[in-house]
Amino acid sequence: MERALEFEKFRNIGFDKKEKLVLNNSLEKGRMGNLVIVVGANNSGKSNVLDAIAEFKDKKLSAKDTTMLSYNEADRHPSLTLRVKDGEEVYSYKLTYNDATIRYPESKLDYSAVKKEDEKTLGIILDVFKEHGLNDSYQVLQNLEKLKKTDNISEIEEVDNNLANIIKSLKSNSRSNIYGSYRYAWDSIYNRCQNNRHFSDSRNQSKDEIIEKVFSNKYGISFFPNIYKYSEIQISDKDLKVNVSHMSDSYFFKAVFSAIDFKFKDIDNAYAMFNKHGNKGILKDLEDKINDKLKPIAKSFNDLYSFEKEVYKFEIDLESENIFFTMKRGMQSIILDYQSTGFKWFFNLYFNLLCSNALKCGDIVLMDEPATNLHVKGQQELRAFLKDFAIRNDITIVLATHSPFLIDIDYLDELRVVSMDNNISHICNDFSTIDAEDPDSLKPIKEALTVNNNHLYDPDTKVVFVEGITDYNYMVAFKKMFNNDGIVFLPIQGVGKYGSTDFKDRQKDISKRLIKIKKHSPILMVDGDSAGKSMKKTNDESELTVFALTDVKAEFKTIESLFSATDLKNLGIEIEAGKYVKQSSLSALFKTFDIHNKEISEETVQNFKLLFDYILDL
Repeated sequence: MERALEFEKFRNIGFDKKEKLVLNNSLEKGRMGNLVIVVGANNSGKSNVLDAIAEFKDKKLSAKDTTMLSYNEADRHPSLTLRVKDGEEVYSYKLTYNDATIRYPESKLDYSAVKKEDEKTLGIILDVFKEHGLNDSYQVLQNLEKLKKTDNISEIEEVDNNLANIIKSLKSNSRSNIYGSYRYAWDSIYNRCQNNRHFSDSRNQSKDEIIEKVFSNKYGISFFPNIYKYSEIQISDKDLKVNVSHMSDSYFFKAVFSAIDFKFKDIDNAYAMFNKHGNKGILKDLEDKINDKLKPIAKSFNDLYSFEKEVYKFEIDLESENIFFTMKRGMQSIILDYQSTGFKWFFNLYFNLLCSNALKCGDIVLMDEPATNLHVKGQQELRAFLKDFAIRNDITIVLATHSPFLIDIDYLDELRVVSMDNNISHICNDFSTIDAEDPDSLKPIKEALTVNNNHLYDPDTKVVFVEGITDYNYMVAFKKMFNNDGIVFLPIQGVGKYGSTDFKDRQKDISKRLIKIKKHSPILMVDGDSAGKSMKKTNDESELTVFALTDVKAEFKTIESLFSATDLKNLGIEIEAGKYVKQSSLSALFKTFDIHNKEISEETVQNFKLLFDYILDL
């Protein structure tokens, strides 16, 4: 599955070819939360990417979205398409300048195959009906004849609709024997026909309503996510006090009372009673109720700001004319203006956005160059917090940055690299495929951030190159399971195509480049196939240590062979015996979710432990 945004002639993106930004590889609750980090050099187009996502908040493009690269009329119609592809089903919503068009679903079904299947089904039903002397035979025959004569998709869909109705009628009591004899076949065909329909019965509904109804019924989330472009609003001590008569004008108190679902009207009523009777107990009772509701907010704040040992306590004080928001750390009162830049940035983020009840499953939060004023450790902790927050809340956080400290070397799959060529921006969702000739997978990231390797990982750490992104994701997943932070895994694009004319030269070139990347004790892990064995032999006397998986255990031919038969099936890794799914999205989901949420067999765990022990001994 893939949720992505497609660009066509939007400003300087998608001008020469359609560009795509992948947002999610799953919309399953519990596996949807994602952190997407857009990296690129200054003025490469990162902010344009965020702006494009933000356009879906109002579902409207404007004149500023037209390109400045051409004044040809054909180039002056920017469009953005939000697309969800789930197997053969595609849901999409396209925005164009001054226009929005809906397409649901953009069916990728092979209609020739559908037609052939329908002919076979109608033929069977016709034979059954004739055998039992049922008078519906003529209707079935009409559909069969129509199907044979048409290649028109809408007419095939009409036949599908009729076919579904025929099968539905088979379920009636008078035909229970006929239905029962073919029950599973009928139900399968009925469901397929229902899925093939293009909802022609929804003509009176708006385009938005059609896709929203169908999509939310299937996935349990809205097709149109709420989109929040985070813009920091500075909160200072003066904002933590408000006059009762002006509390509805306070951005901060609006956020606080919204977070605890407390109405200003209730506070107004309490103060009216207080002013009438002069009884301070009225305000005290209300104060206790508010503070009781504030406890979960303080707990959430402390859970997120977990790198502080002392917990923070929040309280509301209701005075006769003013309302105060007070903070304590332990027993000590806190003056917000005197806190560190990092704390104030997080406090602003929390009360401007994170404590809000507005965020829903599937929503998207945009952040442009966040936390540039935080120290290195603060930025690293922020990235970890944002990732965790996105996962726990099933939302997607998309942030643009030029800071290497917001990059985690174990989660390179989060990265989307924006580059510019001749004023045209391009988006690469898989950083490892940018330069097929260079095995340095970090090269596009380093170029985008203008940094060296030592900014991305400790140069003294043991570095193990692996043959591809799938191997990388699986190895990092078990590295996390074993709590082994002493190894950095980096993917390359294989070790050459065995038997090609330049195979030997290619392997020598890859070896030299890897040694240049990691000058001290570089290691390369390869498959136990002919190409891997050749690579090992090529480096018998070089500085590059090459080992094949078969060196660890004869049965380990590829990374997938370390998984037990049960895990291969349960995780969807094996299509058929010995044939594996080599998709970076699947292995990335395993790394982020499955390694924690699914029960991995002891056989698999022990196989990977054997491999890690071997690496640590090198």
